[in-house]
Amino acid sequence: MDSIVARHFSDAARIKLVRSKSRVRFYRVEDNGEPLFAKYFDFDGSYEQAEAEYSALRWYESNNRNPAYTVTPPRECIRVGSERGIVVTNYVKMARADHWLNVSARLPFLRRRILRQIAGWMANFHEMSTETVDGLDLETTIDPLIESLTGQARRHSRVIDDEKLLQLRTLSGELLPSGQIHGDLVAHNIFFSKEKVVVCDFGLSNKNFLYIDVSKFLVSLIWRSRFLYIRFNKRIFFGDVHLFHEYYKIEGEQIELKTLSFFLLMSISVKISGLERKIASKKRPNLIDRLHIRVLLEAADSVIERL
Repeated sequence: MDSIVARHFSDAARIKLVRSKSRVRFYRVEDNGEPLFAKYFDFDGSYEQAEAEYSALRWYESNNRNPAYTVTPPRECIRVGSERGIVVTNYVKMARADHWLNVSARLPFLRRRILRQIAGWMANFHEMSTETVDGLDLETTIDPLIESLTGQARRHSRVIDDEKLLQLRTLSGELLPSGQIHGDLVAHNIFFSKEKVVVCDFGLSNKNFLYIDVSKFLVSLIWRSRFLYIRFNKRIFFGDVHLFHEYYKIEGEQIELKTLSFFLLMSISVKISGLERKIASKKRPNLIDRLHIRVLLEAADSVIERL
């Protein structure tokens, strides 16, 4: 696969595989002394997805007015054969949020600063998306999501049973902001310094409820490290939730804690579904995946207790 990517750069280019996720590969490219990042979509029909990610990055760059909140600068979208694609961006030499959020588990002042910056990036992006996205009802009711969660609850009764689900019915009919979301806003897709936050990987960007980005990010922090979070740490998790509640504001308005709790439960349920499918597909189930599910179930119970 390295040779397929290499042929689209100069002969002197040095290419290194950074990570691989399903059928998508991430490369660091040194081409004529210039550091670049290449994301190769290695499956049939993927050029459209690569083009959509490239367009999302260009859209953000053209609409953003805050230099403290940016994305990896897009360079080009390359067609590979007739159906596959590569998105090329500048390489970002900054600290990765997932590493420093692990380190800061025992350093509250550092964790608070990092989360405040990330909440600021998210609010900036979401405010921008509601202003610029056309053809989308920006005040969509939560009812369809409640129905979706009901379906997931039937399959995963351990996450939220029918009695607990009734508590969420008070949200029925509530209007929530929607627009263009990132779709995969987790800590390893975020880079930061004291002055700046840079976000990458817009491959799952779509039009949806804005709070999905918030809940997915917070749920990703439940299991940032296999060593630190073998057991659910209620103090750290709800500390993160309340920090986001404080700093994430759309047009000056905070998200309601009950609404955020609903989205957290939905993201937890979706994550458990994915882990259970992963376990079922393997002949030898991974113990780490089972521990991850246990931690997520503890988190779900704690969120429900606070509703």
